[in-house]
Amino acid sequence: VDWSVRDGGMQLVSALSAPSLGTGGPVEWQAGGADITLAVRGTLADPVYDGAAVITRAKIVSPLLARPLYPVNVNVRIQRNTLYADHFDAKCGPRGSIKVRGA
Repeated sequence: VDWSVRDGGMQLVSALSAPSLGTGGPVEWQAGGADITLAVRGTLADPVYDGAAVITRAKIVSPLLARPLYPVNVNVRIQRNTLYADHFDAKCGPRGSIKVRGA
């Protein structure tokens, strides 16, 4: 299975996530650029995932957050079922931030 999402397609992905994270409601993609690919190989019992995601200046809103995540800038990849965060930065309000690096 090959899967690809670009830019405005993220609105569809966020719509399909409703309700996400229990009773908190959907995660809403409001803006930003995205280029996401995923390839699934192998069997149902032993799938192998490979892909990458580049997200730039995204704005993500959730009722679980007091403020939107903005800007969200991400460069991650999946190689043979291992997720590598080459770059993951997001801000939430004037002082909140998320930074992730590594596997």
